[in-house]
Amino acid sequence: MRAALEASEYLGPLPLELFIHVLSLSLTEFEPIEALAHLEQLRLVSKAWRVTIDFTPGFGTTIPNDSKAASRMKEWIKKSGDAPLHIISNELTHFVEPFLLLLGPHVHR
Repeated sequence: MRAALEASEYLGPLPLELFIHVLSLSLTEFEPIEALAHLEQLRLVSKAWRVTIDFTPGFGTTIPNDSKAASRMKEWIKKSGDAPLHIISNELTHFVEPFLLLLGPHVHR
């Protein structure tokens, strides 16, 4: 992945670590749930941006508990690696139990 991204025309001569840092800084002005939506928009810029976001653990640490995000929760947890998780729970519905079952193995984070 790294070599392909570093050679990407969409990143140009910008080092991958610096690109990831710039993406991270672009998220600081948003609340966590808004940052997640912003990341989804940034993923649409190019394949290189999508791969960078998808394979950078820090970009998968915000986990919302809502029915719209249910299908992507396992993916976000996997992407987050061992990074601490930021859990957002605005919906106290029937979805809480499946949500907690998914998060159970990751409570140490």
